[in-house]
Amino acid sequence: MAEIAEIFTITNGLYALGGLIAVSIVSYFLYETFRFKGPRARIKGRLPIDKDYVRQVVNEILVPVLQKEVHISGAKGRTFKPDGPSFVFRFDTISHREQLYYYHSRGPKWIVPLYSDGSNTREIGCLTPDALYLYQGFSHHATLRTLLNEAAAELKLTEHLIVLAEENAINDGYTREHRVNLDNIGERQALILDTLITSILTPTVRKQITVHARGGTAYPPLRSGGFHIHMGAWPRESTMVTPSRAAVGGETLKVHEESVGSPSGSGDLLFDDSSNAIGELQEDNLYLYETAVRNGTLGEARYLIQVLKRVQALLSLDKNGDEAKAAHFADQCLALAKRDLPQTDSAAAQQELTSLLARATAQEREMFHIESNTDVEAGKEFDALLNLEKVIDVKVDGRSIVVTTKTLYCQHPGTGQYHEIGAFDIHIFPGNNSLVWKNRTRMVDGGAGAMNAPHVNGEGNACFGNTAELFPKLIADRDFATAAMMAIAFVESINIEDSWGKYLGRWPVAINPPRDRSGSKSKEAAHG
Repeated sequence: MAEIAEIFTITNGLYALGGLIAVSIVSYFLYETFRFKGPRARIKGRLPIDKDYVRQVVNEILVPVLQKEVHISGAKGRTFKPDGPSFVFRFDTISHREQLYYYHSRGPKWIVPLYSDGSNTREIGCLTPDALYLYQGFSHHATLRTLLNEAAAELKLTEHLIVLAEENAINDGYTREHRVNLDNIGERQALILDTLITSILTPTVRKQITVHARGGTAYPPLRSGGFHIHMGAWPRESTMVTPSRAAVGGETLKVHEESVGSPSGSGDLLFDDSSNAIGELQEDNLYLYETAVRNGTLGEARYLIQVLKRVQALLSLDKNGDEAKAAHFADQCLALAKRDLPQTDSAAAQQELTSLLARATAQEREMFHIESNTDVEAGKEFDALLNLEKVIDVKVDGRSIVVTTKTLYCQHPGTGQYHEIGAFDIHIFPGNNSLVWKNRTRMVDGGAGAMNAPHVNGEGNACFGNTAELFPKLIADRDFATAAMMAIAFVESINIEDSWGKYLGRWPVAINPPRDRSGSKSKEAAHG
């Protein structure tokens, strides 16, 4: 009986153990089933960093945004059998995003570059609608988290744009019946432009706005009605320059063009935070020298907001008249004057302490004078310049004050005929007390090749004669109105005995010479 009891005990124990094992197995499968209910990160093949960490951060950051399985693999790539909608994440891919089209049979709709944190910004990967790539050499825990956070933000572009548009909208009760037309614009870029322009610019423009992607070229203003924004364009052929890398309202672009056109001299300029021209406004045509939303990123959207706010302010100046323009002119003059003040070199200061202290004191006095008086003085100068009979516009362009004139004429002392010289932009440079003349109508082959005026060469420099010291003194004294008046008179004056002035006859004879001919008399003494 004892032996039978022992057998029963052993049998019961085995049954109990089997039951525990069965329960454990069932519990494990139930745990796994509920644990991975819904999308999750799946990994195949070798990765350059710890798989558990990769799985953890992808499940934490990317999966909740995508609501899809994320299939993770290394450089060789792996094939997954998806349980539902899926997204690809590849490590150690090539570092040129253009080549990533290789991985897509038809090419992605868009590609967004992703960047590292900090001042030493580098492109570490890119995002497409169905894949994320981390480039070779950037497989580190911190970089991976940065990449995933950027990708998650870019995937929620629409949500972010709604918030940004609401925060920066111009609320004036306008119903915004005019929509934004987009000419040759990509999907993400179109979303950014439509959302932000509608909120910030349309309430002020109150016209149909069309955005054109020009691809880095000169394009003349359109007069076909509505308001036109030309991205990556400038109004006419001009000297190509390296675009500024400075911020606009604290926001910067990650990617810049290699070169852009320079200001035309006939528009109201847009400036960045360092007073560099980034675009211009010509009536109903806005030119942005760079394509501000090249890749359609959130960073570009924030940059565009700051640009549009400056455009909106510039358009408001036109509506508010000369008083507002004068205040804007004063602000620009202050920025121009501050930027042109020489900077003290601290290393040199230790070697030449005495002289540099004297210079620093002089600079401090000059800065105090500028800050205390520019608003008043510049406002007066603005009024004085605009009150000149032959002046039609005044603005600040980079480092110069630009005075735009009506068509100027010069009378030949021998024939009595008036010759049409042309309309001018006279650039006054307070930084070095100089000025140049630019003929906006025509250049004529004269005494020194292509000439802006009989006594002004093709580069805008003059044969001053006995007036050589007059202009620097007027500009140094901040008497811009008198300097402009003298510059106009200089164009209208002639010395036909001069090696340059004798070519006056090559300018066309005026069909309708001006009634008011004051300031257009022969002034031979003025030219050498």
